[in-house]
Amino acid sequence: MARIELPKDELAAFCQRHHIRRLALFGSALRGDFGPESDVDFLVEFEP
Repeated sequence: MARIELPKDELAAFCQRHHIRRLALFGSALRGDFGPESDVDFLVEFEP
């Protein structure tokens, strides 16, 4: 299984810059069957 490494401080700064209230990851990346051919599924809620 492949692993995605994201520094939390950089992710928080990205969300702040783009006015993202909530960012969620779902799909194969959480199920445990994420691989080289997988995409990354995000749910994004923006600030009003």
